[in-house]
Amino acid sequence: MRNVLKLACILLILSSCSSEDDNPLCFSPTRNVELAAVVDAMGCECDSSKDKSVCVDGVGFVCEENEWITVEDGPCFSVFKKIEEKVSFQFFENSNLNIVPAENNIPKFSTIESGENLVFEYRFESEDVLEIADDEFVEVIRFEIDSDLNTFSFADNELGDLKIIQRKICFCAFEESTDALIGSIKGNKISANEWDIQLNITFPSSTVEKVIDKVFIKAIKNN
Repeated sequence: MRNVLKLACILLILSSCSSEDDNPLCFSPTRNVELAAVVDAMGCECDSSKDKSVCVDGVGFVCEENEWITVEDGPCFSVFKKIEEKVSFQFFENSNLNIVPAENNIPKFSTIESGENLVFEYRFESEDVLEIADDEFVEVIRFEIDSDLNTFSFADNELGDLKIIQRKICFCAFEESTDALIGSIKGNKISANEWDIQLNITFPSSTVEKVIDKVFIKAIKNN
């Protein structure tokens, strides 16, 4: 009841004001924000050429024709909850790469299992806006080499002998192909925990060359 009376008083004051300049209860991003939800409430003066749109407590404020107005989304769209973009370059010791063929409309995928070799993994996860459906995108590239190697180089036809896979997870088309890989992969062991990897490959499912030139870090196994 008190809130209703308070609101009625505010409306009475607003109706008695002859102009925005005389209105001590106009709303803006920094003044009387709660009035933005009141019907017939007046926005304070602003400078459309200078004052930027802003989101305050989930309410979007826009300076339009030198007066503050409110909008449902606008500047508040940028403050939607997000999962930040992630990129990782790592390798797994004592592992094997298990590639599962495509079957029943399920694309080819892979798992990293216990074994004797080294498995390298590049993983990219795009920024995900939680309020937007199906905008997620994940790309994973994995390949396996003999653990006794300290340096390696595979190119074009030699890539056919390498256990390697690219997988994209998204709300998008991803066609399988039996075409040969084109390009090269080179690696040099820097230390027990680091490998310098250079990858330049056009995968069968894409016409765009994938280029990676990064130091891969040894993955920390979870207990």
